[in-house]
Amino acid sequence: MKTKLPERRSFWSSPARGLRTAWLSLVLALGVSGTALAQQVTVSGTVRNAAGAPLAGVLVRLSGTDTRSTTNTNGRYVITAP
Repeated sequence: MKTKLPERRSFWSSPARGLRTAWLSLVLALGVSGTALAQQVTVSGTVRNAAGAPLAGVLVRLSGTDTRSTTNTNGRYVITAP
């Protein structure tokens, strides 16, 4: 006579598998989104007139934001955008 042993459920095949999968997905998504939100972009350049001479004191603004910078004596500017 054969005795059938009860089936053992592994960690991943138990009834709470969906809950664990959802929890793991949430933790990973939050970790990745925090890194993505922390990134910044630096934009730099030189403002010149039609003759090619650098323009000092020109206000350069990032469109759609309040981020802005003023060119230096060489016409150079640097803006760090969030």
